[in-house]
Amino acid sequence: MEFEEFKTKLLEKINKRDSDCLKLIDKNKNLVQEYFTKERMFYVREFIDDLYEPILNEKKKFKVIEKVLKHPLMKVVLEEFRKSQTLIKICRDGNNKQAMLWLLSMDMDQCVQDKLGRTALMYLVKQYHVDMIIDEFLKVKGDHYNLTDENGNTALFYATHGAPFVMRKLLKSGLFDYNHLNNKHENILMYNTLVSFELLMDKPDIDYNVVNNEGKNLAMILVENGRYNELMKLNVKKGIDVNYQNQYGETLVSIFFKKYHELVSDKSAVFETEKNRFKIQAMSQTLKTLIKLGCDFNRPIDNEGNTPVMYFLIMEDYHSLQYLIDNCS
Repeated sequence: MEFEEFKTKLLEKINKRDSDCLKLIDKNKNLVQEYFTKERMFYVREFIDDLYEPILNEKKKFKVIEKVLKHPLMKVVLEEFRKSQTLIKICRDGNNKQAMLWLLSMDMDQCVQDKLGRTALMYLVKQYHVDMIIDEFLKVKGDHYNLTDENGNTALFYATHGAPFVMRKLLKSGLFDYNHLNNKHENILMYNTLVSFELLMDKPDIDYNVVNNEGKNLAMILVENGRYNELMKLNVKKGIDVNYQNQYGETLVSIFFKKYHELVSDKSAVFETEKNRFKIQAMSQTLKTLIKLGCDFNRPIDNEGNTPVMYFLIMEDYHSLQYLIDNCS
């Protein structure tokens, strides 16, 4: 029997959960010892790649696959399997929780990263309905929890895109550095304030003064995104310099007007959708919040030297102008 014929028959038996595949390995000992070696890793890795579909499609019993991998003649295959991207692929797919648990039991190397630098955990935390799975993953000891992808993001950053309970579990575990900075010099608060703000603001050592590569701090990002409630809470809990000016001459007020202008410059589209109406309302509330915080509205907000009063006059936004005059000294 040639090797390719042997491999095809072995995979067929694995797909059928046929325990005779162990006898097939024994009968073809010479082929296994010739091809599944450290000197011929191409064949080893090709076989591991071929195992992905059977693992992905298996919903309950992994006994046959496990016995094949743990067969004494398959030692090199098992070692390479544990270092493969199989767990990453299964977590990226996200549909086979039993496969995830079985792979964990096989002592997979969770420090393995794909070409984007992502680990299995990074893909997992973005999935929904993975409560039990997350608990099992967090029991595994290792250095993989704070590994970074090509953008400098850890699994904690990925968790902001998943179910809220996942983020809470990760923070409660104490395994993750929530002050880690990615390649944009953002911590988790700045990366996704919508999800992380309430969970992190009570952390006594959270760094809310980080300035990202664009020269913006957390308060500026909140203003830019119309997160007026969080802006007020940030000031109450931590206290902020409401007139802070970065190296580019930007302040909370100038950033507000830049974003506000982007939203209202195309007047035909301003109230076209519910989403646009919501954004405008959020920015209106943000303006009121900036006034309450005591921001300086007398400084120029652009390179032309326009102040907020001049801006509202140019835009013929007399309602906002009157509100500013009535409420700002």
